[in-house]
Amino acid sequence: MKKFLYAAAILFSAITFSACEGPVGPMGPEGPPRETINRTITVGVNQWQLVGTPDQIGSYYHAVFSNVVPPYIFEKGVIVVYIALPKDGGVDVFTPLPYTIYGIATDDQNNEFPYSILYTYDVGSDGSMAIKMFVSDYLTSTITLSPQTFYVTML
Repeated sequence: MKKFLYAAAILFSAITFSACEGPVGPMGPEGPPRETINRTITVGVNQWQLVGTPDQIGSYYHAVFSNVVPPYIFEKGVIVVYIALPKDGGVDVFTPLPYTIYGIATDDQNNEFPYSILYTYDVGSDGSMAIKMFVSDYLTSTITLSPQTFYVTML
């Protein structure tokens, strides 16, 4: 049985490595030219809209922007959204979405509790973009909203 497996391994190796021989084919056609589009979106405190009621299961905040994504990019392009984080040692920090931030907050009785905020985004076929903010345990009434900057790169 060992001789058979040994012979089969040699035969498999010979077929596999000899299959890579031959001339290289011609180059394919050049793809269409692409431009990179960069946009900055700053969500102000008053632009965050609550979806649902405060602390309701499934509630979250979002901000919707029109005419962000061109139709040809929506159909065949790539979109990456980055969140601008506080400077780290004087260096700007940009992290792609989705991104989760963890923190500790205090309630009305001055009790501390851990929470997290998940940032993500959706793109509409009409060129709109929604930046979404999900708060852990749906505690949408306990966090303090703040302005947040996002960078959108499309190609």
